[in-house]
Amino acid sequence: MDGVFRLTSSAGDGGYPGTLVAEARYRFAGSSMSLDVTATADAPTPVSLTSHHYYNLSGMHGSTIMDHEVSINAAAYLPVSEDLTQLGIVQPVFGTPFDLRRPVTIGDAMATHDRQIQLAGNGFDHSFVIAGSGLRRAAEVRHPASGRALVVVTDQPSVQLYTGNSLYGLGKHGHPYPVHGGLCLETQQFPDAPNHPNYPNAILHPGERFRARTEFEFSVK
Repeated sequence: MDGVFRLTSSAGDGGYPGTLVAEARYRFAGSSMSLDVTATADAPTPVSLTSHHYYNLSGMHGSTIMDHEVSINAAAYLPVSEDLTQLGIVQPVFGTPFDLRRPVTIGDAMATHDRQIQLAGNGFDHSFVIAGSGLRRAAEVRHPASGRALVVVTDQPSVQLYTGNSLYGLGKHGHPYPVHGGLCLETQQFPDAPNHPNYPNAILHPGERFRARTEFEFSVK
């Protein structure tokens, strides 16, 4: 089963210089979901297209993701300023709460006085530099109590972990979505890449086609 979304963003929209034609194609097969994104532009344009899915594997309304375990295949992350924009630094995760190369309970990882965690609203809202290249594992999330797990595989250079630090509202059937009620794993180019020459180039030129693939694999262990 496929679902396709298309968007044409005219030149000048959001301050971007070119007209962008983008397509997001979702495919569902068994317990897996894939997302293929493509785009073209008629002028050199920064392009980094991602998804903003929220996940809570507990299945319990009103619960948080503090008891979830997360691991990210990254030896470095991108620190941010007080307004959560990129500093242009690629920082090793070793010895920091950002060392998620082995599974860590999210609540434990956030129980720190680390300045970067505090800047993000006492949580994660940071991009991790995924090790390797091509289509490879970026992250895994597990909920030990239920056994549910999610593995994220992508061909993009980074993944943004967001732990719902400012999430609050009413969801389906009026159920509350509390702070830390869900997490996002956004596979993407390095944020703010055009302003940091040491980041991978994220400019799409006329005649080129942007392509990105991410796979979401669900299981119960």
